[in-house]
Amino acid sequence: MRKIRFFLGLWSSKFLLFIYKLRGKEKSDRPGLLAYKFCDDFINQINKPKIMIGVTGTNGKSTVTSLVSNFLKNQGLKVQYNDWFANVLAGHARCLLDAVTIFNRPRVDAAILEIDEKTVPETMPYADLDYLIVTNLSCDSIKRNAYISFIASKLKQGFDSSKKTTIIMNADDPLCSFIKYENRTVYYSIEKTKDGYIKHNVNDFPICPNCYNKIDYIYQHYRHIGKVKCNNCGFQSLDGDYVASNIDYDNNTFTVKNNGNEVQYSMISKSLFNVFNELSVISLFSDMGYTSEQIKQGIEKIKIPKERENFIEVNGKKIDLQVAKGQNGSSASTIFEHISNIQENIEIVLLLNDKGCVRDKSETVTWIYETDFFFLNKPNIKRIIVGDYLADDYKSAMLLNGIDEEKIYIAKDDDDTVNYVTFDGIDRIMVLFDVENITGSLRVRDKIVEKLEGEKDEN
Repeated sequence: MRKIRFFLGLWSSKFLLFIYKLRGKEKSDRPGLLAYKFCDDFINQINKPKIMIGVTGTNGKSTVTSLVSNFLKNQGLKVQYNDWFANVLAGHARCLLDAVTIFNRPRVDAAILEIDEKTVPETMPYADLDYLIVTNLSCDSIKRNAYISFIASKLKQGFDSSKKTTIIMNADDPLCSFIKYENRTVYYSIEKTKDGYIKHNVNDFPICPNCYNKIDYIYQHYRHIGKVKCNNCGFQSLDGDYVASNIDYDNNTFTVKNNGNEVQYSMISKSLFNVFNELSVISLFSDMGYTSEQIKQGIEKIKIPKERENFIEVNGKKIDLQVAKGQNGSSASTIFEHISNIQENIEIVLLLNDKGCVRDKSETVTWIYETDFFFLNKPNIKRIIVGDYLADDYKSAMLLNGIDEEKIYIAKDDDDTVNYVTFDGIDRIMVLFDVENITGSLRVRDKIVEKLEGEKDEN
């Protein structure tokens, strides 16, 4: 009976997916939801391709999933993954629907699953993963993810349920380092850089998880990411198997050391957090047996997803879209720190509202006051325009971080932000948006371009 229910689910959901594709709406989890209506362990019963890779973590998992998928495609493999960040069970079922025939036979070489960190124990027992990349852990929405220790426990449950899976782990995240599990693990790390560390408002790892004494940082890259040591009990960060160093932002290169060998790679993005993302991919494919030359050539052909980092230039003005995950002070602060290193005259449009929370007015505001807005308190940042129903909270947080009130402009909604955009003396306009607001950010970007081209015509 269970087998019958599985095939009813497979055929029905494949038919629904066929209809969605005819309508150009194939980027939907609904066929996956339908599959689960028929069979409650659908991804357990569906046959998997030869290579199964998962990616999880608080920040960076969508970027890494895209990089892994594009690398494998460039190697000539047939790859299936959801490129619209569907990262729970229905999305995984939707991904695997395209990976098999109607007879449940694999038709691709690899499937890449982006996995929400909270749902790892629901996916890992059945997804038959060969590898799981863990990017990092940090405070996220309290409403959605509760506390870091809770998410860490979820990861441990997932690891324990699939001990055949090799974990690719960020050794510079002490929140990951203290999780105890038995899986084979490959660690990646970045040596201390020349970048100066600036103290953040919130530290996600202030005390030792063993003896509860104050933890000491040997060095920090950003937030709690770096190397720690407890001088009381000896707890410390783990060493990396793949260690990046010599990060050169001028020449877009860095070096990776492994077993005494050093290889120089091209950077996919001039930001330290994306060096971590790229390093996780290098570690994965090195462990899978790809040569350093194959990885170097493959890295040069892949890019950050446009939804994560989208840059255009119009009439001499740079317009830069970057995701800054809303309800997540760590993600937004990391982007703000990246912006603080840009020397051009900048205008910022903040679209960090989570659309789901806008609908039901359920968003908590605590994360806004934990976010490091002080990174935006720089003379070259000329304007900060906020389009959000929580705009007054953003403004209050910015004022508390010393930002001049005359630089802050409050718009009534996303589209209204364009009315406050100016181009005089501005080199770069940065539109920062939440992952749930991709469509809105693109619309605002296009309106800015239209306004810029209109002003040129008038002149």
